[in-house]
Amino acid sequence: MENLRKRLLFITDTYYPDSSATTSITVRTAEALTNLGYTVDVFPIEISGKSFSYSDKHNKVNIIKLKDYPRQNICFEKCRNVIYSIGKILDTTKYDCVFSVAEAFEVNLLTFEALKDRKCKWIPISFDPYAYNPHISMEQKKEFIKLEEQAFNRSNKILFLKEFEEDYKNASFKEKIIYFHLPCIRQIKKTNDKCPINFDPKFINCVFLGDFYLGVENTDFIFRLFEKISLPVKLYTIGKLGDYENTINLWKEKLQDKYICHERISQNDAHNVMLNADVLVSMGHDSTNMCPSKVIDFIASGKPILHIEKIKDCCGTKYLQDYQNKICVYQNDELTDEKIHKIEKFIKESKNKERIPFDYILSEYSDFTMESLVKKIIKEIESK
Repeated sequence: MENLRKRLLFITDTYYPDSSATTSITVRTAEALTNLGYTVDVFPIEISGKSFSYSDKHNKVNIIKLKDYPRQNICFEKCRNVIYSIGKILDTTKYDCVFSVAEAFEVNLLTFEALKDRKCKWIPISFDPYAYNPHISMEQKKEFIKLEEQAFNRSNKILFLKEFEEDYKNASFKEKIIYFHLPCIRQIKKTNDKCPINFDPKFINCVFLGDFYLGVENTDFIFRLFEKISLPVKLYTIGKLGDYENTINLWKEKLQDKYICHERISQNDAHNVMLNADVLVSMGHDSTNMCPSKVIDFIASGKPILHIEKIKDCCGTKYLQDYQNKICVYQNDELTDEKIHKIEKFIKESKNKERIPFDYILSEYSDFTMESLVKKIIKEIESK
């Protein structure tokens, strides 16, 4: 097979055992390519400051560790060392294609700097908007657009989430862009690991899985909603609290036994929690070009989903349009008795409800699979 001779390098912020959404997708992408016969190396540069202990190999993917350069407290020095180390790797090993995976654009920018004087096929991948981040100023936006143009015009192709399509329709590098959907539709199965939460069968157990992001989501709305629900429910939130810790503590006191706050868990534990819960709670972001991957995971599980919209027609709502087992609630609507009754009816009917068969979900969301993403990647790897 031709691909047995192909060697690929992924430059990432972090890698396994980090379980963040972007890293988890990157891990599955690297492993899928390895299983198809490619040799895959990953270089986690940890530019965001998160640090992990990596093995030399994980599921046949080779991990190049940070030992090649010293850790630095000064960001500029660390960036210079990262660029040097990427160059050293490229000069030591011949790669058929280099991928830089960016949640933060800095990973792409540092890869661009290392590739400047080297002939190598480069495909940057972005999961979150950089120049079109809705939370930055116009001055930053202009600066970031220039940085992206400088870097991406050097690339061979660019992989962007479908949510970015409107933002980049006039970009100078638009002909290089390949759009993809979050590849999170896969069969969610219970593992042999013990579920970290003992759900009480006397209650309807509702679970929000994910970290809290200040300004992106309106966390207060979940608690105000569940405060009004008169059913025997328990709300669980599982993830990092971030800047919401004080708010969460206030709601703990107010809701008492109705609310349980749990720390972050592993992906296997998350799967067991999803399949044991009665209702999965999803929070939409405050922009049209950012989608929480968790809503796609929830769809894959086939479980009932209570989705909360921060803005009308957010990405999560659009993706749930063809999902039969959901209710969408717009947080700016008044929580009238009629609306509460409708939500209570959905939650009550969700108790012990049959999951939607995975084959049906797969037929409706085939563009959201790893197979779909890998097919696009292989086409570019094998192109001249």
